[in-house]
Amino acid sequence: MKKITRILLAFTLILGVTLGFSGRAFADDTYAGDGDYEVSVFHNSSMTTKPMKGKVDEVFERAVVVRNPNGKYKVTFYTNPITYMGFSGEVIKITMMGSNNPIVSSTPPVFTLNDVDMQLDNGTLKADNVSCEMKIMKFIHKNVKVFLKLTKF
Repeated sequence: MKKITRILLAFTLILGVTLGFSGRAFADDTYAGDGDYEVSVFHNSSMTTKPMKGKVDEVFERAVVVRNPNGKYKVTFYTNPITYMGFSGEVIKITMMGSNNPIVSSTPPVFTLNDVDMQLDNGTLKADNVSCEMKIMKFIHKNVKVFLKLTKF
């Protein structure tokens, strides 16, 4: 009888641990829902360094994300003017990948991009190879390649 009890206890423990891990993995890749997202901007794919000393983060006020039925996303970025090294400027164009074609929006200060490819990771959305073209001092154009992480407010 003790042997059967130990086997059942071991089976229950293994089943519980297995379901716990699978439930955690399922929860990590769930979409947080449509709405407002905070935008974090990174210089590299490991998401550890910030471009232009963190000034690009200040440009993005927020993003509004809507998931399309095809699994792609409609993303609307709201931006602010930038001050870099004492000079003022703004983002004038954002390019993201979607359906094997780059999707471009050049309507500052609100940029809307349809059918954008993004990756789900721990309830956040990530986009790599995003290009932000900025105009500084009204005539200097700077193109910054960034990685974006969108977190639900």
